[in-house]
Amino acid sequence: MNKMRWFFWTLLMLNAVAAYWFSSAADHRRDVVSDLTSVNRAGQGAEVKELQLWGESSAADEQKVVAEEANQQQLEKMSPAEPEQHVSDMPVDEEVCRQLGPFEPQTVAKILLVLGDRANGILVINKEEVVSEGFWLIMQPRETRAEAELLLKSLHDRKIESYLITDGEYENGVTLGVFSGKENADSYQDKLLAEGVESVLIPRTKVEKKAWVQLKGDNNDENTLSDIAATLGIEESAIRQEESIPCEMSN
Repeated sequence: MNKMRWFFWTLLMLNAVAAYWFSSAADHRRDVVSDLTSVNRAGQGAEVKELQLWGESSAADEQKVVAEEANQQQLEKMSPAEPEQHVSDMPVDEEVCRQLGPFEPQTVAKILLVLGDRANGILVINKEEVVSEGFWLIMQPRETRAEAELLLKSLHDRKIESYLITDGEYENGVTLGVFSGKENADSYQDKLLAEGVESVLIPRTKVEKKAWVQLKGDNNDENTLSDIAATLGIEESAIRQEESIPCEMSN
């Protein structure tokens, strides 16, 4: 009797387990069908992103960055570039000076002595200047010394003062005189031309070293100019001036 009872309860338990199992399986099938339906609907109405590997995603991102940089560079080339400002291009307030001259070196020494303490702020600047030595009237050089001597003899026969040039750039030429002023040189040249003598007027120059005094600061005033002119015994207008120029530095 007990065995029958035990067997009855065992069958009852097995039926309960089987009922639960089949009920759970049915629920699972409904969930799967619902998911598949959602996927199908998404495929029909919306874009489904493709699955990408990590390496493929990184490569795509790099290509996108490169493309954006190329576009940015192209835009920079198309837009006008703004001029860069350099420190050297910025306006700088330079101290300006005035230079007086030219003077002979011994004259400058006298000026500095008269100015006394004010000479401490004065800079002496030596410059090379082309100085006129008048005008030279000559006849062009001949091919040989013999031709030049024949020309010289013909001039002497006509009582025209002349001398043979024996060296230098105008060797085998004939000099007709040296003149301090161009007006006198032109007048004599015209006279010789009327007598059939052709000549050339050449300016004579030489390079000399001249001294200038540079004034700046408190010394750059009219009083200093007046004192210099009085020291030399000349008018202020006789002194050349270069005003508002960058100050030179002492060596």
